[in-house]
Amino acid sequence: HATADTLSAPVRGFDGKIVAHLTWPSKAPGWQSLKRVAPLLVSAFLVLFLFLAALTAFAVISFRVIRQDQRKAYMQSTRDPLSGLLNRSGLFRKLNNAHARLVSGGMAHSLLYLDLDGFKDVNDTWGHSAGDQLIQAVAAKLTALAPPKARTARVGGDEFAILIPYDKGAAAQDLARLINRSFREPIQFAN
Repeated sequence: HATADTLSAPVRGFDGKIVAHLTWPSKAPGWQSLKRVAPLLVSAFLVLFLFLAALTAFAVISFRVIRQDQRKAYMQSTRDPLSGLLNRSGLFRKLNNAHARLVSGGMAHSLLYLDLDGFKDVNDTWGHSAGDQLIQAVAAKLTALAPPKARTARVGGDEFAILIPYDKGAAAQDLARLINRSFREPIQFAN
């Protein structure tokens, strides 16, 4: 019979009885092979793990960059770069959303449309830099005057709009009066 350091196989006769045992010393070739290959396997799995980790990190970073670029592109497509207000496209999106909400039982909105008289004269007399400063000052003033849920937009060179949640017209009328009074004061800016 086999011991711990030998291997054994029974030899059976024609009648099925064991007639002998083949015995040989065990060199444990499987374990020896595994011992030789194990460091290579561990190294291969480690390299594969590091590769997959790097690939995952790259994918996550790429996804975040793409998502950030997508947000930036959306903002650029809906915002006026000079004033920081919604642009015409952004206002139309807000109008479409407000209309969709109104159709489904939501609140109506009022739309104020404002135009700066004499804006061309400002550009012609003091230059486009002064005109840009005036647009920025008007945008800041309109944003400060508008109610919190209102959406202010620059829809053209010297044209602005304010979308206001409807309050039987009172909010829009009150805001129009407030804007009219506020813009009677001169706007100061550096030239």
